[in-house]
Amino acid sequence: MAIVDYPDDRHPVGELQIVRDRRLVRGMLKGDQRVLHAFYDEYFPKLYRYTARRMKSPRDIDDVVQSALSIAARRIG
Repeated sequence: MAIVDYPDDRHPVGELQIVRDRRLVRGMLKGDQRVLHAFYDEYFPKLYRYTARRMKSPRDIDDVVQSALSIAARRIG
């Protein structure tokens, strides 16, 4: 499996993840609600962990993550 690096070279992404992400985007562009749920299921935990390292309040973390994912979904679709 090939490894593709983000520009800052700190977070390598596998080719399979890129394929999954492209599928998610295509489905979201078609308005598929199942794909939108899959997008949230995929990225909520990752973004939550990232945000939790920077914020203290669980309520604030939830709000920030939910907002970020909603903005991303709207911009994709």
